[in-house]
Amino acid sequence: MVIVGETQFPMQPVPFADDRWETMVPVPSDADVIYYQFKFNFLYEAIPQPLSNSKRSEEFRLDITPEG
Repeated sequence: MVIVGETQFPMQPVPFADDRWETMVPVPSDADVIYYQFKFNFLYEAIPQPLSNSKRSEEFRLDITPEG
């Protein structure tokens, strides 16, 4: 999952590519930068049954430059 602000965008596996996931994130036309994080949901072994948890990555910065 990709998180921009408080909005979450689910990722989908890319067909015919192992271990590659992608998503589309809308970017306002007047934006010159966006900050995003990855969120990983996972299960882990516990008794009597597996439990779920999640972790967020550090925040990344994407600089947007105009075409030209």
